[in-house]
Amino acid sequence: MVIQVVKVFISLLFFAYSFVGNIAYAQSIQKSPQTSADLIVLEISQSQS
Repeated sequence: MVIQVVKVFISLLFFAYSFVGNIAYAQSIQKSPQTSADLIVLEISQSQS
């Protein structure tokens, strides 16, 4: 039960982070070029788990 709650919380947190990250990346591409790379790494680690 607790593990399911944690998984849902992590997935919601990941969704919120990727959503905010995409907006920040779109607004300032030159300021933070590492944002997209961080999102790719997160997506890879998320799909593997």
